Amino acid sequence: MYPNYDFSVTDFNYMNNWLDNRLDFLDSYFVETVGVENEAIPEAPSAIYPNPADDHICVITSARDANFPYVIYDIAGKTVRQGILEADQIIDLADVSSGLYFIRIKGETHKFVVK
Repeated sequence: MYPNYDFSVTDFNYMNNWLDNRLDFLDSYFVETVGVENEAIPEAPSAIYPNPADDHICVITSARDANFPYVIYDIAGKTVRQGILEADQIIDLADVSSGLYFIRIKGETHKFVVK
């Protein structure tokens, strides 16, 4: 390997074992954090329709988003509705005045208009 340096069998075995152990450690450490099989698939965002709405909105979500809290608030930040979201739920807005509103579901905010 190096000119003027002779490796003994003991030196070679030591380096070989050290390298094998180091690679095993690195494989075990990085497989969990960098592996392709662990990358999250982006979730499809929730859908809100109709927009603009008259007296209700339909919230279409994935099954993973069901049973999460939702909050609907107006442009001033005042809470108008809140509850637990079920899969593909219709939310009644008959008593809500016209204007711009926001719904927050699982960290996602959508805007919609009530006519």
